[in-house]
Amino acid sequence: MNTGHAERIAAGVSFDWQALPPLLESLEGVPAGVEALHFRRIKHSHRGLSRLISLKTLWARGVDQAFLEEISSLARLETLYVDGLTATDLTPLANNGALRRLILVGGTKVPDLAWVRGLPADLRVLFLERFGHCPDLSPLTALRKLESLGFEGGMDGKVRVETLTPLAQLGGLRFLFLAGARVEDRSLAPLAGLARLERLECGGYFPDREFTELRRALPRLECDWFDVIEKYGSVRAGMDARIPRRKS
Repeated sequence: MNTGHAERIAAGVSFDWQALPPLLESLEGVPAGVEALHFRRIKHSHRGLSRLISLKTLWARGVDQAFLEEISSLARLETLYVDGLTATDLTPLANNGALRRLILVGGTKVPDLAWVRGLPADLRVLFLERFGHCPDLSPLTALRKLESLGFEGGMDGKVRVETLTPLAQLGGLRFLFLAGARVEDRSLAPLAGLARLERLECGGYFPDREFTELRRALPRLECDWFDVIEKYGSVRAGMDARIPRRKS
C-alpha cells in the first residue's frame, strides 16, 4: 500500500515537482555559480556540466554513462535525482563525496549493488527504482547513517529481493519503501530491531504473522497493513473487502 506524496517528500525520497527549476536541455547560458539545475540530456548536451562547480542539487533526465561521468565530477553535489538511467557502471558516484540524497529511477541495466559500497558514508537518503538485477541488498550495510531507503519496482513490474536481513544493520533507518519489491523469504523479522523506524511501505504478500510480530516489536511503526489486519482480521480479508463485488 502506498503512502501519500507528502509523506515521501518528508522522507526525502521525492520532491515538490511544481517547485523545481525550469527544465533545460542545453547548458548554454547557465551561470557557473548555479546551485540547483533541472536538466534533460539531448544527445551530447550534457557536455560541460563539470564547469558548474557550485552545483548542490541536480535533477537529471536521460543519464547515460558519459553523463554520469560528468556528474561524478561535481564535488559539492548534495542531492542527485536521476530519471531515465541507462548507465551500467555507477562506481563513479563514489567521487561525489558531499552527496546526502541519491534517487535513481530506471536501473534496469545495473548488474548489482556493489557500487553502493563506494558511496559517501554520510549518505542519508537512497532510493532505487527498477533495479531488477540486484536481489542482494548486502552492500547497503556500508551506509550506516542511512535514514530513508527505497528499493521499489515500477509500473512495468516488480523487483526481487532475496532477504531484508542486511537492513538489520541500518540502525538509523526511519523510512523504508518497498512497493513493488518481492522479498523471497517473506520475512519482516530483520526489521524488528530498527527502533527508529517510523514508516514501512510494502506489498501485502507477507504472512499476517510477519506484520503482527513486527507491530508488537515496533509499536510506534506505521504500516497500512497493520490497520488492515486490525480491521478485517487478515490481509486477505482486507483485500477482498476492498474489491467491489460484481452484481449477479
